[in-house]
Amino acid sequence: YQRRVHGKQWYQRRVHGKQWYQRRVHGKQWYQRRVHGNIHLTILLENARDAPKNDRSIAQKYYKRALDYIWTLPFLEAESNLKHSGKVLLEHCAAQTTELAKALCTKYKPRDPSQQRAPDGYEADEKFSPEVGARSQAEDFIHIFVGKPRLLQSFLEYITNDANVRVSATVYNTLLELYLRKYADIEDQDGDPGIKQTELKEIEKKLLQRILKNDSADFDVDHALVLAKMYNFEAGIIYLYEKKMLFNEVLEHHMEQNSYDRIIKTCRQYSAQDPNLWVQALTYFASRNDTGKYISKVLKQIGERQLLPPLMVVQILSRNKRIELKTIKAYLIGNLETMQKYIEADEYEIDQYQKEIDEMRTEIHDLKTSAKTFQSMNCDATQLPLDLPAVHFMCDHSYRMEALADEYECPTCSPQYHQVRDTLDQMAKSADNHEQFFKQVDDGGEAFSTVAEYFGRGVIR
Repeated sequence: YQRRVHGKQWYQRRVHGKQWYQRRVHGKQWYQRRVHGNIHLTILLENARDAPKNDRSIAQKYYKRALDYIWTLPFLEAESNLKHSGKVLLEHCAAQTTELAKALCTKYKPRDPSQQRAPDGYEADEKFSPEVGARSQAEDFIHIFVGKPRLLQSFLEYITNDANVRVSATVYNTLLELYLRKYADIEDQDGDPGIKQTELKEIEKKLLQRILKNDSADFDVDHALVLAKMYNFEAGIIYLYEKKMLFNEVLEHHMEQNSYDRIIKTCRQYSAQDPNLWVQALTYFASRNDTGKYISKVLKQIGERQLLPPLMVVQILSRNKRIELKTIKAYLIGNLETMQKYIEADEYEIDQYQKEIDEMRTEIHDLKTSAKTFQSMNCDATQLPLDLPAVHFMCDHSYRMEALADEYECPTCSPQYHQVRDTLDQMAKSADNHEQFFKQVDDGGEAFSTVAEYFGRGVIR
């Protein structure tokens, strides 16, 4: 009656027990994993370790069976087992273990889904869906590749090439160090210079394009800079300095290498952001011998940009007794010619101001000693004929009475008058502001220009 009402499967489970039913439905291997869990994997690894040393094929067989077993596990269990036993498996089955690690970090699928057991907490006849889209973090498997740099490089390159995988800074930092180690090893090797140079260029291309210049690469810039310095990777050092806007460091790096042409090139490339690079280069070349042509190039830029006064330039160059006068002759002549042009322009401007002052004095004398004749026939505001009463100003402007808002100020000349009046008031107030004066003298850089400006404004008497 029970078999007829509940069905054959229910009756078998009722009569033979739950474990028999699970083994009957899901198979022997599923039942072994369900009952024994990781004991099966542990036994396989122990058998491999206990295999005769004179016949490694037996151990290899057990390690391969252990890997095949992990491939059949659900994602979380496969991940856990590889983290725990991955190092020993990698020693004996390097390619297969690396392939499993790659799969767990990208798109893992058990190789025998029909035998996949449900996680703990699920009954055998309950519905279970395995983890969908689950991925391991690549940095969790780095420890199993200790002592295997080539396999680790292959693994990390595979992960970083997958656009669907989110790669952490640890992975990129580790891959960067692997490339740099390989770069240093190739440099230290003896052999054909042509082959050696080709290999170095290949590694340099990977370093720059895959990591340093890759916008999607989330690496630590400071850590990368330390590594590049440690392994003397010059292209990386320069690029990272540029990325961090450390142009002074770029220049100092070339100075340490005594690369004169690169110093000049760096100054030209980054002087728009930091003009003082030319001053730094001048100080460096002044401390070296046989750098006359480079000093001339630097002095030309300093003169054009007016970065230093000539006296300071002479003081810097005078520290090296071997620098000849002909090195700075062109700079001094050019600077003197420029100063002469400024003097001529200032003298011309002074003459113009003197003429204007003389004209004003003559006009004031005439107003004081002679009668003023007003001959305007039209109102300067409305352009209508002047009717009495009319208002005439000493500036030769005349207005109808109804066109004026204030009969004591000329509407045309009053804005200029007020501007001059305000300037004089500000100058009178600043005459007592000694703190501001001394601050400008100390911080302005050109103390003489500041004092001359105050004299010109009539503040200092």
